[in-house]
Amino acid sequence: MFSRLVIFAIITLVFDIQTVPLIDSDPLPGLDEIGSGFDVVGMLQGSDKNSKFRIFDLSESGLYPFKVEAVGIERIYNTPRHVQVTKIGVRREVNCEDLSNSFSQFYSRYDPSFNDSVNALGSLPIPTTDSEQTPYNVLVETYGTHYVTHVIVGATAHFYTLINEAYTKSSTFEEITTQVSKMGIYLFYASSDTSASHSLYQTMSESFRKNTESFAVYQPPVAQIPGKTDWQSWLATAVQQPVVVNRTLAPLSNLFYAYPGVQAHLRRTIDYYLAKGSLPTFAQLQS
Repeated sequence: MFSRLVIFAIITLVFDIQTVPLIDSDPLPGLDEIGSGFDVVGMLQGSDKNSKFRIFDLSESGLYPFKVEAVGIERIYNTPRHVQVTKIGVRREVNCEDLSNSFSQFYSRYDPSFNDSVNALGSLPIPTTDSEQTPYNVLVETYGTHYVTHVIVGATAHFYTLINEAYTKSSTFEEITTQVSKMGIYLFYASSDTSASHSLYQTMSESFRKNTESFAVYQPPVAQIPGKTDWQSWLATAVQQPVVVNRTLAPLSNLFYAYPGVQAHLRRTIDYYLAKGSLPTFAQLQS
């Protein structure tokens, strides 16, 4: 696979940041991802990833919005007070760090309903029966298994090449690697420079061309613009409608650091759910 990743920003739960003076701006994309819980089991099963209930209250706007320019177009986004936005340009890998445990004050930024849930579990005994296990299972059903600490917002263009099995058996690894690399570059140029792509296409072996199928996958999806290639259309769409292209998760139990016993039991509950795909009884946690 040959890929080009266009990234606008990484959004992180943290405290105040200052960029440019306050002016009219659009809502920041990706906030729905970091505001509510995330059910990893649901994601693996193909159902909704995010819970319907908020964990963090990000309604308070900051004084300084975030400005970004891509392909000659400038966008200005409203930034919540407790969200940090960092422009990272074009990247393939991003190392993120969970910041929640570094700020005990962040507890006050929880959504009121989640705050009530934290306090309610903290006031209950650590489960020793199935009925005492129920509130933990309800919490996971309501808020998910994880929360999102970072999201990367932008756009991606991935170019894929599918190869006939017979060709892979009759060719060396080095030959296949070389041909696939050429095809990836060809697909990139084909979307923007017809003359360059034609010359590159001629350098690929006839056997490779006959035994492969290539295509591109764009996020956000391409909205075709008359007279423009898919690549050119996608660039225009990506700037106007950036999407979440990557996220960093942390276990929901991390947010219960004020109640170590609750935190440990909730982590065991989440681990069981991740391993088995169903929420446990107390007896199942002991087995």
